[in-house]
Amino acid sequence: MQQFPEVERICRENDKFNPDKVKNFLIEAKLAEQLPLIIVCDRFNFVKDLVNYLYRNQQYKSIEVYVQRVNPARTPSVVGTLLALDCEESVIQNLLRSVDPAQISMDELVKEVESQNRLKMLLPFLEATIQS
Repeated sequence: MQQFPEVERICRENDKFNPDKVKNFLIEAKLAEQLPLIIVCDRFNFVKDLVNYLYRNQQYKSIEVYVQRVNPARTPSVVGTLLALDCEESVIQNLLRSVDPAQISMDELVKEVESQNRLKMLLPFLEATIQS
């Protein structure tokens, strides 16, 4: 794809496409830059698909970019998906430390982590949040 800025713009601004087909196309294209896929998945609530793809393809930096710059409010869903994928707790804790706690719904985060029976994992993050 030579026209990367145009692809990104279309994914961000256009509503005249089938989001599921575009998501699948971008996944199959295995682009070096994941921003178009991140945009489509965020706009059309394919967060679990996005995190699953990025994690399985070791695109950890793209997951960080998503929760830090694109949509920090989706951090609880990202954490829940990573836990379901048996991601190492240290990776998740580092991800949480990189996000502004004020932009995360703590209720949603606790609910996601509790659904995986891993509440203890949140303790360092919650303690650091209270202290700041």
